[in-house]
Amino acid sequence: MYHILLIALLFRLAILFLFPQSRSSDLHSLLIVGDEVLRAKTSYTSNYFPFISYLGAVAVGAKPWIDPYIFLKSAFILFDIGIVWLVYRLSNNKVSALFYAVNPIPMITGIIHGQFDAIPSFFLLLSAYLITQKKSSWSMVALSFGIFVKTWPFLFAVPIMKQLHKKKFLILVPLLPLAATLFHSWYFHVPLGKILYAVKDYRGVWGVWGFGFLIPWLLPSLDASWIQLIRRISLLSFAGFAMFIPSADIIQSVLVSMLFLFSITVTFGAQWVSWLVPWLCIARPCGWQWFMGIATAYVAITFAGDVVSISPATAVLRDQTVLIVGIILWGVILVMLRDVLKKLHSA
Repeated sequence: MYHILLIALLFRLAILFLFPQSRSSDLHSLLIVGDEVLRAKTSYTSNYFPFISYLGAVAVGAKPWIDPYIFLKSAFILFDIGIVWLVYRLSNNKVSALFYAVNPIPMITGIIHGQFDAIPSFFLLLSAYLITQKKSSWSMVALSFGIFVKTWPFLFAVPIMKQLHKKKFLILVPLLPLAATLFHSWYFHVPLGKILYAVKDYRGVWGVWGFGFLIPWLLPSLDASWIQLIRRISLLSFAGFAMFIPSADIIQSVLVSMLFLFSITVTFGAQWVSWLVPWLCIARPCGWQWFMGIATAYVAITFAGDVVSISPATAVLRDQTVLIVGIILWGVILVMLRDVLKKLHSA
């Protein structure tokens, strides 16, 4: 495993130094909210709990010694290496760990585009690993850390929570996000509701790919009220589905919840396909190789503008290509969902 971890590190460092100037508006926004913390501003422009603001503050504060963008990407790399280790521990298979170590999808989204999803993804995997080791309280603490970074782990945590023999440990899940939010509200004089509403009202990008693209394409006249209704129906459908997922196999259970949400969502951006990668490296359902290849092309084309300048004409062609590839990718997700559901049903 040490050799696989070294390979993962070398691949990521190579991309970091090959594309040191690649960055996105999302990455820049981390520095903006970090600067707000350092200046003790009472504004709150983040869409997440305060963790990201504090990470951005450290990056800005370390600017005399290291470029803030390099600092943030290095932090993402650290947690991504941790995912390699967790893939091995959850699968007990070095090949699965190697598949993730050299997979370009998390490298493109994390290092080139600069998304911080590797951090909450790490804590979700850690929570699943700890629950398999019968460490229920620590599993819930890890889940709490993940939600503190980004609320996403909560969406896929139902199968993990079902494994708890002592339900009292569920109280640990909201502990860190709420404690940190209360502290931030008190120390920086930011109204508590302002932080909580920012987290609650966070929305993904509407109609980017897959099912989310087909709806506005088939019904282009939809107004904002209908879009909001479709979002709520999708979320309620997912919540109902998640409650009835069998939890005997923790990997398959979490994976099927992810695949189901991806199959019905209307607000996914390209970077979020990276959440599926570690779980697919472990479970390897039917079509997972196709997913890896198509998703690599999908994120590479989508984020090409972070590396090179793209003319308006080329941007139009890129967007058309992204939509086509995104529809194909959605089809592969449906194939994998069907396969994982069959395995859970037979189990």
